[in-house]
Amino acid sequence: MRYRVEQRIETLAQNAVMKDGRMDASFSIRGITFSHWDFDLTRNWSSDWWLAEAAMEAEGYKAALTTFRQELSRVVPRISLISQTYIDFPLQPFLIVRGGEQVGFFRYTVKKDGVGLMFMEGHEKALERLLADSSIPEEFYYYWNDVVNAIGYSPKLLLMFSAIECLTRISRAEKDWVRLEQILGKELKEELYESRGIRAVG
Repeated sequence: MRYRVEQRIETLAQNAVMKDGRMDASFSIRGITFSHWDFDLTRNWSSDWWLAEAAMEAEGYKAALTTFRQELSRVVPRISLISQTYIDFPLQPFLIVRGGEQVGFFRYTVKKDGVGLMFMEGHEKALERLLADSSIPEEFYYYWNDVVNAIGYSPKLLLMFSAIECLTRISRAEKDWVRLEQILGKELKEELYESRGIRAVG
């Protein structure tokens, strides 16, 4: 069966591929056409969205969607590398329709504002204690601020490593392994920093 799949992509990159004198901003690669959402020359790039479209042969809509998103998972990170700007598709709306049908599956997602957390008297006391404690390097707080603001598991994890490691540094090149074990515990420290752990040295 043949399916048409459309996926919105949110990005700050402005699709400006206009080959062969065409007036539309679009290009095709690996069977997927990427166009700038609602683009025309009078309004230019009036949105921060692209549209990815493809026709997929598959046994069912789930298989078609899986294949399509696997291709996007290869292409979009490379666009991110080249454009060096924000881009996201997994949390964006998509539509899939079987050929010859007037009914399809549509998932529409809407961004919601974050929910606030209370900063109360106990937090104020913690703030006073942290400001009075000169044993914690300022660098730690800068890293942790970035951890809280970062989007995505990988950047948060890498920033957490940097924050923790600045607490355990004897010198720029040397870590206090005893202190690191006190913070992480023996098992987690060995899993992360020894043998083939993700922070293993040497």
